[in-house]
Amino acid sequence: MFYSKIEYKHVDSVHESLIKQVGYFAEQYLRYLPREIPDFPSHGADHSIKIIELINNFVDNWEIEFTENEIFLLYIGAWVHDIGCLINREAHNEASVAILENHDVVHAILGQELFTCLKHLVRSHSSTVCIQTKVPLEWGDVETQKICSVFRILDACDITESKCPRGVYDLIKTTLAKDADDYWNGHMNIESLKFLCPSIKVYVGDYEKCAFILDKLKLEIGSVESIFELYQIPFPTVDTIQMPQLGTDD
Repeated sequence: MFYSKIEYKHVDSVHESLIKQVGYFAEQYLRYLPREIPDFPSHGADHSIKIIELINNFVDNWEIEFTENEIFLLYIGAWVHDIGCLINREAHNEASVAILENHDVVHAILGQELFTCLKHLVRSHSSTVCIQTKVPLEWGDVETQKICSVFRILDACDITESKCPRGVYDLIKTTLAKDADDYWNGHMNIESLKFLCPSIKVYVGDYEKCAFILDKLKLEIGSVESIFELYQIPFPTVDTIQMPQLGTDD
């Protein structure tokens, strides 16, 4: 199991225990995901934990109401949405659902109704899926399109320097192809990201090096704008804050 301290701020102790069981199940897959150096985005346990931190920050700072089951599903989704990368990177959302359907662990923990909601969330986190046409508005007491669109944004917001550590880059930079080098430098210039409704605050070093990553984030957010409007949720804007550079007087 991954040993970092993980905080599930917005569920009770019973739900936390269940999330940890799912995390143990998922980490068995996440630890073996193939990752060649040019393949910069991590889909391992570190990515899942980052999304959990983003969930905590989002729930604390956005004007949106979640039921306990909805928050529970967001945390569960953070652990299992990428396990399918072990089978098929390009269609990993469907591969993740296939793994979940072929094992009883998560189904037994959630029950049929929440398990169906989870499958919608996992399938629809891919930007190739239109949430508006593929996900029902509601399933039981869960506003399904709402949590799927929120999860897509949270997944897309894992863009900071922790994704591409500078120390690792210094060791491998001479081996990187041009496009991979651009991504490493882009992520290394995004220092942090915070939610402060209705703004996603992104603190950057050299904006020019990370502008294309921020543009991709804006596209992901734009794909669910109509769902936010439907549920009367404040729609996020991306606000970039330029941080002073070392060695300057700014």
